[in-house]
Amino acid sequence: MSASPSETRLSALLLLYPGVEVLDAAGPFEILATATDPDGELLVTVKTVAEHLEPVEAVGGMRFVPDYTFENASMATWLIIPGGRGRRIQVANELLIEFLRQRGTAANTVLTVCTGAFLAARAGLLDGLRVTTHHTAREELRALGESFTVTDDRLIDNGRVVCAAGVASGIDGALHLLERTFDRATAERAAKRAEYIWK
Repeated sequence: MSASPSETRLSALLLLYPGVEVLDAAGPFEILATATDPDGELLVTVKTVAEHLEPVEAVGGMRFVPDYTFENASMATWLIIPGGRGRRIQVANELLIEFLRQRGTAANTVLTVCTGAFLAARAGLLDGLRVTTHHTAREELRALGESFTVTDDRLIDNGRVVCAAGVASGIDGALHLLERTFDRATAERAAKRAEYIWK
């Protein structure tokens, strides 16, 4: 008996925390969760994870309801780490950082979006890499140390770690994952569906 489409999809796990930036999280979620093959079959299952199951309030007051906690989250092909004002508090959250350290090591690919790079750095996921973050936070990230190199690029692919500079560039990061994993046509379908001009 052949596997059902849902059983053959790739999986992505999206981190949520209080003060997460809405588009940092929602942009990649939208692109990946609606990506299809030429026959219209969905390609990626996206789930969200937070420390608790209570609704998570993002920047501006929008609320997300997590699918999983750190304790019961399923394994995933891709781990997505969005940024936001709340990351300033979350870098000291040892439970969150240890979760990222474990899952980031186990994932096929980690995508950092915006200041999510600070959380990835704290978890040791950026050591030895070229990275990027929101343009207003690059000097702050550079000041953290010498274990990685901060650039002004919009998107950087290090292989296991992909970094998107900020907010809307998380959409570019998700499209890049689709192109790299499937093909250009898959990413272009996703961009067209979202009415997003992608280069």
